[in-house]
Amino acid sequence: MLARLVPDGWYSFEKVEAGRLLDENLLPAFEVQRRQISPGVAAHGESNLNAELGGSLSARLVRHRLIAYVTLRQYAGLSFKVAFAQAGADSATVAIALERYRLAHGEFPAELAALVPGFLTRVPTDIINGQPLHYERNADGSFLLYSVGWNAIPEGGLLAVEPQTGVVNARQGDWVWRGP
Repeated sequence: MLARLVPDGWYSFEKVEAGRLLDENLLPAFEVQRRQISPGVAAHGESNLNAELGGSLSARLVRHRLIAYVTLRQYAGLSFKVAFAQAGADSATVAIALERYRLAHGEFPAELAALVPGFLTRVPTDIINGQPLHYERNADGSFLLYSVGWNAIPEGGLLAVEPQTGVVNARQGDWVWRGP
């Protein structure tokens, strides 16, 4: 019933404005060709989006931001979630290749480059900074593999753990995969 009361073009204006806000504020964090996600650009875009979606209900109606307000707020943190998931998938891929290498050669390789072409077609880069994933073969036969994480600071494979709860804060510290 409400849809019949709204002029025909109103919904079109709402869709266009939601698309513009998405394009200008959330998508720039994703550099698809370089296969990177920029935490700084994501934070700036989310801040701009929140500012643009702020104000009263009447202001959102007049500026055709009601649909954007309802839909785009749920995408806050999307860049972080995608980056964290992709880093995990990349680390899992490399960890599997490392284990296959170990089974074939009796030990983990000294460098990730040894996995190409026999075990990987290419070694994935860090989704945050585009640099190679950090890899260390340990003397005890295990390995450490990590991305610089959302804060974009390499911290030697350290996780950020909240002291009160013991829960890992994935927005701080490195994103770590420890091998057996």
